[in-house]
Amino acid sequence: MKKIIGLVSLLLLTSACTKVELGSHIIKQIDPSVYAKNKGNFKVGNTYKVKGKRYTPKETYSFTQTGIASWYGPNFHGKLTANGEIYNQNDITAAHKTLQMPSIVRVTNLENGKSIIVRVNDRGPFAHNRIIDLSSRSADLLDIKRKGTAKVRIEVLPDESREVARMAKAGQPTRGMEIAYNKGQKAHKAVQTAGLTPEYQPRLTPKVKAPPASTYQAASYTPPQTITPHASGMYTTKPVAVENLVKTYAVQPSNIYVQTASFSNKVSAERFASTLQRYGSTKIREVAINGRNYYRVKLGPLNDVAHADSMLSTLIADGYNDALIVVDTQG
Repeated sequence: MKKIIGLVSLLLLTSACTKVELGSHIIKQIDPSVYAKNKGNFKVGNTYKVKGKRYTPKETYSFTQTGIASWYGPNFHGKLTANGEIYNQNDITAAHKTLQMPSIVRVTNLENGKSIIVRVNDRGPFAHNRIIDLSSRSADLLDIKRKGTAKVRIEVLPDESREVARMAKAGQPTRGMEIAYNKGQKAHKAVQTAGLTPEYQPRLTPKVKAPPASTYQAASYTPPQTITPHASGMYTTKPVAVENLVKTYAVQPSNIYVQTASFSNKVSAERFASTLQRYGSTKIREVAINGRNYYRVKLGPLNDVAHADSMLSTLIADGYNDALIVVDTQG
């Protein structure tokens, strides 16, 4: 790993090395001194609050979530991310509100079956109850940009996430690991071959110090900073041949709901559901968590994301502050 280079230039692969066909991926060339300072760190963080909502980050290697994905606009390109990189809209990355950074996550578009592996290196999204904010490149690969949002499932990949965590904790850059994982290769070989390194950072950005071994750090939000390379190293984008990064799975039925509450007692859930009838159809979903049964009360199914957004706004205005948009793949 010592040979991982701090300057990402054109990314050429030689025939003597492991073949990593990075197709249609664009990597920008930046002054190496910028990378030396902004290679990214391992970050978790304490509970924090944004727009009145509290979020508790946690280091976890077993995590699955379904909901609505959005994507970063171009204004965040070149700004600092929550873990100290420089955000590159052409990289396959994402923001999540609570996962450790970096972590490796598979994102599947439940509407078209397209699936890619992304590297989480930022906090967010904090608007409209979205569960993940994708880079421009990630959104392109999942075919999300035309609509702006999509129903998705996200799954933390445990082995890959542990590997990038070890690298980040050791002060090594992790940028480009997501490409290697998408190609099904051992990350350290692919990264050495490609000469990949770090680069980026964003927007509503938690300023967090390196956490002690068993504790989290408090996160506070500061205005985004923009990293400006030296004149000789201005941002330049150079396309690199990269193909077959996207997997496609059979599309399974999925529906959008607004979840309003969760109970450990079924009778209580039914009683609560009866008070929501003025908003529309209700449904109670039983789930088992750590050996205990819970009963989630939801409104729906709803026609689309716009309908869910409207319903969520109405419920929050009426005092249901814990309401959230969810996607149910079980009907």
